[in-house]
Amino acid sequence: MVDDNDTGKTPTSTATDEPQFLPHPLLDRLLDISTALGAELWAERERRMTLERLLEARGIISAADIEQYRPTENEAAMRRAGRDEFVRRIFEGLKTL
Repeated sequence: MVDDNDTGKTPTSTATDEPQFLPHPLLDRLLDISTALGAELWAERERRMTLERLLEARGIISAADIEQYRPTENEAAMRRAGRDEFVRRIFEGLKTL
């Protein structure tokens, strides 16, 4: 059986022994980053939607409460630290270039 999507090319290896599927290793790393970001984003979005629905259904908070919330300075600092760790983890794949 012939695979119409088969280019006849096999992945090559870079100096890091990572398989290379695209013409340049940077493109492979960017694809890795995009895939990781997409997975993280959807997991977080799905979890947030569930929490919002449960909280609103139980009369604990409304969607407007969430939109109007402003974090304290301490919470903002914790969020920045979490964001920095997230960015480090997502872009870690670029270190091998």
